[in-house]
Amino acid sequence: MRIASWNVNSAKARQDHILNYLRAGSCDVLLIQETKTQDVNFPVEAYQELGWHVAFHGQKSYNGVAIAARMSLEDVTSGLPGDDEDEQARYMEATVGGVRVATIYLPNGNPAPGPKFDYKLSWMKRLRARAGEMLASEMPVVLGGDFNVIPQDIDCYDPPGWEGDALTRPESRAAFYSLCHDGYTDALRACHPAESPARASTRDRAAKKNPPTTHPSGWNSPTPPDGAGAPSSLAMLVAWREAGLVGLARLVHPQLSARMHAGAMNGRHRRTAHAVQQPCIGIAD
Repeated sequence: MRIASWNVNSAKARQDHILNYLRAGSCDVLLIQETKTQDVNFPVEAYQELGWHVAFHGQKSYNGVAIAARMSLEDVTSGLPGDDEDEQARYMEATVGGVRVATIYLPNGNPAPGPKFDYKLSWMKRLRARAGEMLASEMPVVLGGDFNVIPQDIDCYDPPGWEGDALTRPESRAAFYSLCHDGYTDALRACHPAESPARASTRDRAAKKNPPTTHPSGWNSPTPPDGAGAPSSLAMLVAWREAGLVGLARLVHPQLSARMHAGAMNGRHRRTAHAVQQPCIGIAD
């Protein structure tokens, strides 16, 4: 089973690209962020015509998440527990093929400090609590999406330029790594321990002197002058607790072999998971 994550920056505007990606057979489960549409307007029929199952949790013009899968979606829940007054559509869970998956669009938090940053940290605290509950279930778990956190400087094309931003503040990074300390594996870092694909892209494009490009994926800052795209704020955290094992990075189980790779999808130009912004993982049984 291959699980991919994509910040699409409008499910309707990117509909053709999303459907082409699904037709290409590039994944079995797609975690979608920033659908930017109310549930009544979500293009569910287009997914069904391809034979895919889809669940969605949206709001008008902002946020919104969805999960699409070849297999049926079981035990679907919408909204992150812990705050009944939070109406922002940023979180959804489902079980697919025995794996618990969550699609996450974590709050940006800027300007920081301030109320929006406080909301971000509170949201991450709630996420940690829910993630801990899923770990305790001893099911395989995948937390995928746009975490709006730049975990390390190597995940950013211009660390000094992002200093003090909500995505790089110590509080945000600490909250992100608290999930790893609790038992999750950062899939992107496991596959790229020394250099982020985002920084590699910056170097490669500068060498080729490519013209600037625009990222349609809902980033929070202008595209850098060399066209490298935005820093890697997308992530997948995975947990595998069969036989006491935690993590999916090159893990071999008596009945399962798991493989993991980092890839990406540029919403306008790419159909395959081999660019630089979006992490995805694959589980082959």
